[in-house]
Amino acid sequence: MRQVGLYTEWEICTGCNACQIACKDAHDLPLGVNLLKVRCRETRENGQITVRFQPETCRQCRNAPCARACLAGALFFRADGTVGYRRELCSGCGSCRSACPFGQIYPAQPQSGIYRCDGCYERRKRGEEPVCVLACPVNCLRFGARNEREEACP
Repeated sequence: MRQVGLYTEWEICTGCNACQIACKDAHDLPLGVNLLKVRCRETRENGQITVRFQPETCRQCRNAPCARACLAGALFFRADGTVGYRRELCSGCGSCRSACPFGQIYPAQPQSGIYRCDGCYERRKRGEEPVCVLACPVNCLRFGARNEREEACP
């Protein structure tokens, strides 16, 4: 199965948060839920402080622990290698949230269910890019084949 996901050239990310804002807006996410977050990383090398920004979202893991943990069958593997979600099957038990090693699944409150990135699946079905990729002013985000990605995941 072909595996796809978000690829980040973090070396050129400026930390503008356009991707995070576009995602939140496009999916009408509630307060406290960000399916994509831009993290600031500081390192010190030879007395110099370096600041880098890293957009983080679901890594669409090849053998996704969240999907394996979902006893209700609400999370499933799509043919394109992404993890899909069927809200109508979700029991709201939280096992997927506990299983995700990257903390990328959020509870949907007050109703049961979850919020998680699906790589803008409906947009990609129409041949369009995910909203985060389109919003990036420096083109540091791409959605593509897993062999193009540097992020490690199970």
